[in-house]
Amino acid sequence: MLSTLSGDKSAWPVYMSVGNLAKEKRRAVKSNGLILLGILPKIPKNPARETTRRTFHEAIRQMLRPFESSGREGVDIVCADGYTRKIFSRIATWIADYPEMVTLTLVKSMWCPRCKCIPDNLSALTGTPSTPRDPVRYAQMSVEELEAVGQWRFDFDNFAVHHAHCNIYHAINPDRLHQLLKGVLKDHTWKWVCAYLTQEHGPHVMERIDQRFAEIPPFSDLKNFGHKFSQISQWTGAEYKHMLKV
Repeated sequence: MLSTLSGDKSAWPVYMSVGNLAKEKRRAVKSNGLILLGILPKIPKNPARETTRRTFHEAIRQMLRPFESSGREGVDIVCADGYTRKIFSRIATWIADYPEMVTLTLVKSMWCPRCKCIPDNLSALTGTPSTPRDPVRYAQMSVEELEAVGQWRFDFDNFAVHHAHCNIYHAINPDRLHQLLKGVLKDHTWKWVCAYLTQEHGPHVMERIDQRFAEIPPFSDLKNFGHKFSQISQWTGAEYKHMLKV
């Protein structure tokens, strides 16, 4: 997540939560269900690929270093019932958009961060799931073999290899906001519709689209975008959902 801070400064905050919280509690602002681990600086455009990824993984490893030993040796925690138990911490899942998934898993862009599905041959997946990625197997493969599965090899370790029982490929999960609402709906379907309408009806068709959105009558839990629908520059998750409803 890239957040705009004071002035023209931008940063990449990294948050952590525990897995046994209900999502309503985790998302509530005052519940402290998420804690800020650290803030990464915004990566400049077109940097050296290896330098960028090395910096990212080293920064994440420093943030998560206390959990390396607790994952292997355990740590005593006082539980809610008053008993002290030895807890072994695990990285269960990582919520990220696709560019961050690529950086986390060190796969090549346009490849799946969870399986070895070939990007140019998605139609060949006739209901049969593709082979999951295996970090142990990758450590034994040559550069040519890694090339065939869309995997980079750099002279530094993925931060996840230092955590017990952590498979970073399994920790990646679909993200409804970035992959469905933003990716499938806005960045793919909506752009295709706008391109088609512009080709059929000319460049002024967006004015008609704005008018149609403005004509939506008032209704419970349905947003009226007014006459500036096409001029929204900063979309939020809530606006994606309202756009989908309309």
